[in-house]
Amino acid sequence: RMFRMKKIRLILDSIEEFFQLPGFMMRMFSMLAGISLLVHSCACIYWLIKEMTFSQDEICLFLSHYNLNCYSGLLEKYVLTIYFMNTIFTTVGFGDITPENTAERLFTIIAMYAGVMVFGTMLSEVQSAHMHAFRLQKQCDQVHHDVKDFLRSTNVPKAVSRRVLEWVDLDYMVKMRRNQREAALSLIPPQLRMPIFDHLHKEMLYGIPFLRDLADIHRDQFLLNLFSLAQLITFCSHKFPVATCMK
Repeated sequence: RMFRMKKIRLILDSIEEFFQLPGFMMRMFSMLAGISLLVHSCACIYWLIKEMTFSQDEICLFLSHYNLNCYSGLLEKYVLTIYFMNTIFTTVGFGDITPENTAERLFTIIAMYAGVMVFGTMLSEVQSAHMHAFRLQKQCDQVHHDVKDFLRSTNVPKAVSRRVLEWVDLDYMVKMRRNQREAALSLIPPQLRMPIFDHLHKEMLYGIPFLRDLADIHRDQFLLNLFSLAQLITFCSHKFPVATCMK
């Protein structure tokens, strides 16, 4: 029962689909679920070792030391062992619960090494997820500061600098999102892209009169193909394009 990984994977997929969680949040959630499963497994093994290597009276004495007794419920015992395992896996190690015989000490040593690896992986995953979640914004901020430093070093008037920076922020963000879209679509086979374009299109080109009024049985497919080839390009306000994106 502890290792029904496939069922857990299905549960995580259902949660992601229902709540439409961003990728980085789902990555963090999956990591926490995996760590929780490992801590749960180690807690169960730890208590099994205690049951096998101690008499009932010794276990009662152990429980009484932590304000429990022999008649304490399974939940209270579970919380106690989970607490002990969490102090190991988070490398906190308060020392208020300690192994009391050779078997427990050997298992605790193994759990400590596992805890170090899990803790290191957890820190790495948190940092990686944070960087991925704010990667686009950080890149935009870096470009913004680079241009801002240049404008200041050349004593460009504040009004002009403000307009330039507003344009740089907008243009760079649009370009980065366009590149993200193209990179993602390049990984998808051509025959599977059209349903995606159909979803993204949402009859956008039907708002253009001369395209909407085309009288042809292949109009819908033509507009969808046209949309799939379209690119979002930015232009300064009150400035109209005088060349194609290829020139």
